[in-house]
This record gives sequence, structure tokens and C-alpha cells, in this order.
Amino acid sequence: MLVGAARADAIQPVELVWSAPPECPVREEVLGRVAELLDSGFVPAAHVVAEATVSRTAEGAFHLELQTRAGELVDVRTLDAVTCGSLAKAAAVVIAVALSSAKPEQTEDVSVGAPPVRNAPRSGAQPRDPRLSRAELPATKPPTVSWRAGAAGATNAGTLPNAIAGVALTTSLDIEWLRLGALGALYVPRHVTFSVPVESTLRFDVRTLSAYACALFRWRRAQVGPCAEAGGMFVHVEGVGLSNARAADITMPTAAGGAVLNVELSSRVRAFFYPNVTSPLVAQPVGVRTSRGDVTLNDLSSPSFRGLLGVDVRLW
Repeated sequence: MLVGAARADAIQPVELVWSAPPECPVREEVLGRVAELLDSGFVPAAHVVAEATVSRTAEGAFHLELQTRAGELVDVRTLDAVTCGSLAKAAAVVIAVALSSAKPEQTEDVSVGAPPVRNAPRSGAQPRDPRLSRAELPATKPPTVSWRAGAAGATNAGTLPNAIAGVALTTSLDIEWLRLGALGALYVPRHVTFSVPVESTLRFDVRTLSAYACALFRWRRAQVGPCAEAGGMFVHVEGVGLSNARAADITMPTAAGGAVLNVELSSRVRAFFYPNVTSPLVAQPVGVRTSRGDVTLNDLSSPSFRGLLGVDVRLW
């Protein structure tokens, strides 16, 4: 295999014109990959001109139209890949095949008394079809599955008398237009003071854990679609400055409905906004025990609005 400077020498017979969006600047990667595919002793038979035009499809994949010209032989191929790197590898294979399949310049047998022989095939050998069959191409169909992980800022308004904020971690499995994922959120502890029937201050520690499913529809460089979610809310309540106050741990199953909006920042990173309305499935009142008896302070059965804004990264 060729490495370093030798690699550049091997790819001199290739003239590559690469026209692509800013997120796919892989011209040098294609040339380097061509050199890797060729043996160190390979001598190209002809000069090859390759013209590549890359665009984005409606599904967000990369679409390549590649024309290779070696003398009078012209070959045009179209390839699709979910990443620019995959597209570069496929383009390199096509160019390498064009180099190895190009017809050499006319040569003559210089042996004494022998008639000139021009491009004669070896005995019993069939001329090679210079076009690469689709069976020989690497699979360039965009993968239908990708795994992502990310983080987001989270707000929740309605669960408590005052809105709470926190951080959420998300992970998802995207299967074509369907997204299956899970997220967990940890909110900053909130102190809430109640004045009726007695003045009481409670500290709320709220956590949530849920699984969700979304249907995605592409709109230009964005994706949008409805989401359904099911999970649980975990609340630790502790009285502050109350005599005989008792702490309580409350667990409530929840269901949510909303929508997600994704915007692609690059081939691997995207921003997302996920608002929804969350409703506890079982009413759980919050109370404290004081010297005047048990007092119910808040009912966590009311729906709340939750919003997540963050980014995620495609792992594979």
C-alpha cells in the first residue's frame, strides 16, 4: 500500500473536480483513498478525469453524481450515503476501478519478425468490462438505523406553584421515520412556601425518567413530528423549619404528548426542541405533619408544560 508522499505520486493521473456543500469537504480524502486501493507498483494506463457533484436529498442523505472519463470511455454513476465519509469511500472505489480499467496507449511488440500487436488480450481472456457492476460497489444505501445521545436544558411549569428548571440527558434510536428514545431529567431543588392553612416551607427535589416514540417528517434541513411519552416522576418533599415535619417520597406514573423539531447543524450534530404536556396518571397530594395535624399543601395531579432544548450527536 502507498503511504505519505508516495501516495500523492500514485494519484497524479487523476484529475478530480469535487463540487459539494460545505459540510462535505472530502476531496483530499477521496484521493487518499484511491491511493490506498491501488498497489504500490501500479502504473495507470491513462489519465482519468473525475467530476463529482454532491447534493443533499429530501431525506437528509448525501447524493453523488460521479462522471469518470478515461480517453473516449465515459462512465456516470449515482450514489447515495447517509454520511459524507461513506460517499467518499464509494467514490474512491469507482475512480480506482476507472484507473485500473482504462485502456492503455497503443503499444507494439518489438520482437524481430513479429507483426505489430495493439492492445491484444491475453489468450483465453475476455476483455474486462471497464464499468464496475453494482454488485462490486460497496453498499452505499443510507443506513436505516442510527443511534444518538445528547443533553438539553429542561423546564417544567405547572407541577409546582413555581416553574422548575434542570438538565436532561437523552438517547434515541432512529429507524427511518421512527424515533424511539429515553430521557431522564434532574431539576434544581425548589423551595415553596405555603401560607394556608399554616405557613409552611417545603423543599421539592424532582426527577423524571421516561421513554418516548416520535414520528418524523422531513422539512428541508429540519425534521418535525408528533411524540408520545410514558414514564414516571419522582419527588422528594422535605419540610423546612417545621416542627415535627416529615419527609415524603412520591412516585407518580406520567403520560405526555407533544412534538419534536430537529435542525441539522452538521452531518453528525443536530439541535432539537421538544415541548410537551405531561399529566400524572395517579393523583398524589403533598402534605406535612405539623403541631396542628396533617396538612395537605399541594396536589401534583394537574398537567404541566415541559420543554427541552438541546443538541445530540450521532454515535453510529
